[in-house]
Amino acid sequence: MNQINILFCATHAELALPSLAKIIESNHHIVAVVTAPDTRSGRGRKPAISPIKALAQQHSLTVLQPTSLSSDQEYERWKSLSFDLMIVAGYGLILPKRIILLPRYGCINVHPSLLPRWRGASPVQAAISNQDKTTGVSIIRLNEKMDAGDLILQQTLTLTGHEKTPELMASLADMGCHLLMQAIDLIIHERAVYKAQDDTQATYCTKLSKQDAVLDFNQTALALYAQIRALQPWPSSEVTLTDGTVMKIKSASFHPIHEDTAHSPGILIKTDRDQGMLIACGQDAIWLHTIQMPNKPMMPAYQAQLGYPKLFALKKRIISQ
Repeated sequence: MNQINILFCATHAELALPSLAKIIESNHHIVAVVTAPDTRSGRGRKPAISPIKALAQQHSLTVLQPTSLSSDQEYERWKSLSFDLMIVAGYGLILPKRIILLPRYGCINVHPSLLPRWRGASPVQAAISNQDKTTGVSIIRLNEKMDAGDLILQQTLTLTGHEKTPELMASLADMGCHLLMQAIDLIIHERAVYKAQDDTQATYCTKLSKQDAVLDFNQTALALYAQIRALQPWPSSEVTLTDGTVMKIKSASFHPIHEDTAHSPGILIKTDRDQGMLIACGQDAIWLHTIQMPNKPMMPAYQAQLGYPKLFALKKRIISQ
């Protein structure tokens, strides 16, 4: 494989770390790793080094952490790096056109969905919450529009309907790093075939917020089960109980209900030492396995029912409408 100079841009470690590691293992030269500025955490507000930065420093790579890419000074700094190919994997900042045009082999992006489906910031969560049957990874040539560049390679992954975001992201990240190396080889040997996306088939997903955590038990159990799996680990899922308490749902599963035994949404149908609490939904029901009450550690739902018997009364509505 011919050696080229690569600029690697990434912030989302869950997606990008395997790709960065794979390129480090290759014979290509990484001129710099571009990532987000350090965040501050803890009581001392000490800078927290991201996994991307930590891996780069471990291998003595140059790390850049710009807060903006719009200035002439920043453009000149990037231009001085003399890179042949730019790779983007969950970076965060929008790349100006003049920066995208710098490398001779262009700029490519690792995206964890089957584009044009789920352009945007939360494609893995969107695939789970919308109960997609398949998802995958796309390697595209970056342009100025969000996730709309020409397709270079794609690989499909069949979903079981039980995936949670962390596990699915890990699978797609592993798939993506291998697909990325294939794409690099095709590009530098001028064998890459670029295929325009069908914009009429595009769907979009937005950056998640805390408001996305709120569950509506008037929805079907399948929809809620998908949402709970998609929102792990953040922003998680929560409901407001009838006394106003906000309860987080950490793990749950789908349970079918026959029409002749259906209950109104939010009703506690039954409890089970192993399964937890069975809650009626707009259609079918959800087993709550693990929950978290305010200022309390996570606990088995069955234990919560024993600890709060009035709040979790059998055959009564426990979730506020």
